[in-house]
Amino acid sequence: MAASARQTRSTAVVAPAARMASRPVTHLSNATVLGIVGVAGYGVAPLMGHGEWGVAALVGGVAGGVAVAVSGGLARRRGMVADRLVEALAPALGIRQLDRRVVSLRHWTRGWPGLPGTIRLRYAAAITKDEAEWRDEILRIAAGRLLARYRVARQDKRGCVLWLALEQDLSQTSTKPKAQIRAERAVSELIGSTARITDAELEGEVLRAFTVTHQAGARLAASGYRSRVERVISTMMPGRWRAVWDLEADTVRFEVRPALATSVW
Repeated sequence: MAASARQTRSTAVVAPAARMASRPVTHLSNATVLGIVGVAGYGVAPLMGHGEWGVAALVGGVAGGVAVAVSGGLARRRGMVADRLVEALAPALGIRQLDRRVVSLRHWTRGWPGLPGTIRLRYAAAITKDEAEWRDEILRIAAGRLLARYRVARQDKRGCVLWLALEQDLSQTSTKPKAQIRAERAVSELIGSTARITDAELEGEVLRAFTVTHQAGARLAASGYRSRVERVISTMMPGRWRAVWDLEADTVRFEVRPALATSVW
């Protein structure tokens, strides 16, 4: 009985994770058929008295076969990316059975296989987690799986649909000062993915103040957490910073504390 119990525990530990069934591979066979048809047309055309058609048939068949093989291979790679994303996100989305309809990847960038510019996710209506934390979890899993940063673009709460958009690398595509880029990354990590800098005041390349809008009011209601955010911002950014919180409007203004004179008459 002891051996049986150990075997049962071992089986429970090494149980394989759920994986999507492999997609059918048809592009190679279709490409081969097109190539064979082109070669056959090249050989048959002279026998029928249309030798000029032979070259056209050969070129068309081979070119069509190559195009089908390349496009089919790319579609297969992108399908594999989508399947792995379904497997990674299923627990967070509350999906009990793996279903390819849960995740839809669109607007791919160039490359092999590239990155989806838009991700549409369908989640279970029974999701009861804190909305800000749940969104952050979704973004963290997507970034870890696709090796790229995404942001929440839109959410249909009644239809239980969430859209993610690819976030470009600010250090390469943005002309913003480095101080503002650093502040944007800091507030995104501290407050959540819904945090956005709507107004920034600069003196040359030096950031003096900025305003943040967010949808993390429940998290920031605790004074201890707000104090932590202020301390981290003051530590990461040059100068001594203070924050003015407006919890009703879901905004906060960060600004550098004014320097006081060393002596006042």
